[in-house]
Amino acid sequence: MSQRHATSEKSKTKNSSSPTNLNDEPRYCICQKREDELNEDDNDFMIECDGCNGWFHGKCIDLSDRIADDIEKYFCHECSKQHGSSIFKQRKNQHRRDYSDANADNKPTQSGTPDFINKLKRRIFPGCESVVTRLKGNHLTPEYLATYGFTQPILISNRDGLDMTLPNRTITLAEIRDAVGQDRFIDIIDCEKQVTYKMNLNDYIEYYENFERSKIYNVLSLEISNTKLGEQVVTPKIVRDISWATIGVWPIKKPDDEEIDSNEILKKSTWPLQTPLLKKKRRPVSSTDTDQSEDEQFGTSDSNNFENFERPEVAKYCLLSPQSSYTDFHVDFGGSSVWYSVVRGEKIFYIIEPTDENLQKYAEWSGSPTESEVFLGDNVSHCYKMHLREENTILIPPGWIHAVYTVTDSLVFGGNFLQSMGVDMQLRIYELERFAQVPNKFQFPLFETFHWYAAKTFYEELKECNESNSSIINPITQHACESILHYMSKWVSADKRYQTRNRSIIPKGINCEKILRDLARELDIAKLNYVSSQISLSIHDESYKDINSSSNDTNFSLIPSESNTDINEIHDNNELLEGIADGGLASFVKSSSINEDYYQPSKETKTKREHSSSEKKISTKKSKSSTDIEKKLTKKIKTEDPTSSSSNRKKLLTTAATQPKTPSSSNNPPGISTNKKRVSSSIPKKLSSKDRLGKILKIANTIKSRGGILT
Repeated sequence: MSQRHATSEKSKTKNSSSPTNLNDEPRYCICQKREDELNEDDNDFMIECDGCNGWFHGKCIDLSDRIADDIEKYFCHECSKQHGSSIFKQRKNQHRRDYSDANADNKPTQSGTPDFINKLKRRIFPGCESVVTRLKGNHLTPEYLATYGFTQPILISNRDGLDMTLPNRTITLAEIRDAVGQDRFIDIIDCEKQVTYKMNLNDYIEYYENFERSKIYNVLSLEISNTKLGEQVVTPKIVRDISWATIGVWPIKKPDDEEIDSNEILKKSTWPLQTPLLKKKRRPVSSTDTDQSEDEQFGTSDSNNFENFERPEVAKYCLLSPQSSYTDFHVDFGGSSVWYSVVRGEKIFYIIEPTDENLQKYAEWSGSPTESEVFLGDNVSHCYKMHLREENTILIPPGWIHAVYTVTDSLVFGGNFLQSMGVDMQLRIYELERFAQVPNKFQFPLFETFHWYAAKTFYEELKECNESNSSIINPITQHACESILHYMSKWVSADKRYQTRNRSIIPKGINCEKILRDLARELDIAKLNYVSSQISLSIHDESYKDINSSSNDTNFSLIPSESNTDINEIHDNNELLEGIADGGLASFVKSSSINEDYYQPSKETKTKREHSSSEKKISTKKSKSSTDIEKKLTKKIKTEDPTSSSSNRKKLLTTAATQPKTPSSSNNPPGISTNKKRVSSSIPKKLSSKDRLGKILKIANTIKSRGGILT
């Protein structure tokens, strides 16, 4: 049997020739258990005695795995009488995780080691001002995040305005132990080896309070939600306002269904409906549960249906970090967002923005066999330094890559949460975790379940808006839905048995394929409603602009009256403007005779000009008679309405200019209505008054089409 932790990486495996009868199998240890009776869930292991070659369970000989890893030669109780006590490894280097390696001089420095920490403290990093937003607590609201987004870390210097509650900085480790339970086993990280072990909380407190520490054990995963210590912690209001765990994305249990555990702490259950068949005791969920479980993993389906799970608790963690603790670069599980508040001590974050390039480099780095020998910050364009002190609170958005160094002994409270503004990054990080085959223990518990609940919530929100004929679509909802459809459709399409295979994590009443189809349909309807409303609004605005433009174009009271000659020239120019070719201004200038014919006219050109001159003379004679008619008409108008004002004239001219040309309107005075109309019509209403180039092109095209010349 392979041992999890043992001296010199020795392992014990079954011999293929071993007897098949269980009674004939060899027994080990002082307990005389068979090999198959080892309990991996209890973190048990076996170690070989270098004296008698016997194998012993760690629990049976009261030996922890973290200590067993540091033993060079182990002697059991009987052999120690002859060979003496077990021999521990001696430190031979300061820069390798295997500190007993005597041949490590030419090997690279590994992260977490004493040499690495010393070099890290001397390094210079750019400040975080350009990528971290500083706010006051009372300014941090859902409305602020909806307006400015949540894509950069947000640093709050003190807790004022955050509406959160934390234990006082004077709280002792003994008080923490009593509030959590002294018999509780916790995960600790050996910072030099970057290996996780189990340790009794009481033993850890004893280690922490010892000033002569030979090891650096960091506690990062002590979840306290269902403890008395958890009652003293209230997460920031902004977290409660956006976290899926508290806004109802995961259904909140009805008050009548609340249960009280052995510590008389109210447990937050999540499934509001129970059938008589499901009245069994609920099984707590931890990060060791998997989303991608096979049917056989859960055994009988009756006791492991989804309804037997409680909502995962990851919102309240107590972090205990000795000085010089180091956590290498990572992204919080499932791309979850983080709240993090320092009660005492100091922390330094080394943060990397989650750009496409940086995430790709992170994925390559985390999967590399030389990961421990490479500082990720050296592989990216920018790695920023952020210093946190007592009373500081930081909110970290999804996907941000960060490493953490502890300056002094620190006590921190924090937690993780999923939220609607980070759906795309959450699903993206989850895909990276699956691709990298991250152990289930280090994934966000029931991550897929949370997102199926979210899909249902977004569907119901869109459906309600569509049924009320709302033309407003929340951009956060839209982006979240698009990401859900993109990524979660892959889960279903990649595995035809997805619904059946994952029945233990899919909420009752949710058909995965159907909810995705329904969500896509409602999203399309919402988009269509929004686009339709925008088109209607645009048409209304355009009509309003056209009316104003028409009024401005026909405001002739501000235009001085022209002489008969000016009117005739305008008339002639308009005729020239109406016929420019479609080739545009550039082609017209290129093909025109502006450089030759105008200054050195040919015979044909002279003939055309003479003909044009004779036509102008005839036109002048006609205009004189029309002018006489105009004068008589004007006198008649003044006689009939002596109080007529320029505003009335403006109204009249506006009406005439905007009316379609009819036979009756041809009798209007040509110098007043007809010619004015033609001037205004030479500039299309759709062209902006500021678009001078558009006007020039239009005029030039008209000239070209009439065979005119550009002068």
